[in-house]
Amino acid sequence: MKKFDYYLYKFVGKAVEDFKLIEENDKIMVCLSGGKDSYVLLHVLERLKKRAPINFDLHLLHIHPGFENFNITPLEDFMKNSGFEYRIHNSTINKEIINSPKKQKDICFHCSRQRRSIMYKIADETKTTKIALGHHSDDFIESLLMSMFYNSKIETMTPKLQSPRKNFHIIRPLTYVQEKIIEEYSKEFQLPILKDECPYYAGETAKRKFVKNLLTQLEENSPGSKNNIMKSMANINLKRLLDRRYNEEIYE
Repeated sequence: MKKFDYYLYKFVGKAVEDFKLIEENDKIMVCLSGGKDSYVLLHVLERLKKRAPINFDLHLLHIHPGFENFNITPLEDFMKNSGFEYRIHNSTINKEIINSPKKQKDICFHCSRQRRSIMYKIADETKTTKIALGHHSDDFIESLLMSMFYNSKIETMTPKLQSPRKNFHIIRPLTYVQEKIIEEYSKEFQLPILKDECPYYAGETAKRKFVKNLLTQLEENSPGSKNNIMKSMANINLKRLLDRRYNEEIYE
């Protein structure tokens, strides 16, 4: 087993155990975007399904955003050959954004919200118990810093989140996996990664790119920094923060 293989399966196993992400008889909907993260997520869950001491099922979902020139043929072929039940949902997200000046002010937010709404609806229809997303540890760290920099909040994603109706959970099995491990894995297995045709990509992701570059520089200058930030999210000292809800004594 190669080094990146070892760490990938080790960290996914740890996340599954720490947060009880997968349970007996789960029906897990794996959301495939066509990017490296979701492909690797499926590979890991497929391997886990064969080796885990519990039974669970996988089915696949791709939500097409409606962007022109977004060719999903490689992904569709991959899904057909996977052996799993799959579904491709052709949405009108792009058209709705184009026709709404309000949504154009925060495109990524509205696109994400509409995707989530579609996912939830399909999860209800298919009696899904878990929706698996491909967010990795770098995503958690970037979301934390973006929340601090741009929203004045200390928060990030969670490895497991219950749906509003409490009939299924969102899970992120790659929580502990670094992006560089996913990149090595995707290159090794030559996954059919789709070209991103989002017409809003350059402008709307400027903030995230800035944070990603900042973290890259930090890691170069101080190796292990990203890992320490990730660990700090599970090692919070509320008595050394300024939130009155948790530390009233400093305002007395």
